[in-house]
Amino acid sequence: MGKKEEDIDIRSLPQRKLTDVEKQFIFLETHRLRLRRESAVLILDKGVFLFLTSLAIGMFAIVNKIISPNTLNMVVIFGLAALIISVMPYQSAIKKEESKIEKMINDLLR
Repeated sequence: MGKKEEDIDIRSLPQRKLTDVEKQFIFLETHRLRLRRESAVLILDKGVFLFLTSLAIGMFAIVNKIISPNTLNMVVIFGLAALIISVMPYQSAIKKEESKIEKMINDLLR
């Protein structure tokens, strides 16, 4: 990979000043990455909500003998599937964000 955060020395940074266009590009790119991450977090929140709701409804229904244990298992499995599916966009967004920021840092250090 590249240098880690703690390995970067201020003296190794380029001596040239960034232009206003470069600063604006960096700002817009990081803002775009942040928006993608926030939308992935919204999906993750909904997946966690579905999972917890399925658990709560399942427990309520099983205690009141509304559903059978097999049906409870299906409800919990569907809730778990929703949770797993909602984690995927978040994980993908984080990986893309990390690689993009790492590339921008490497480009700036050259």
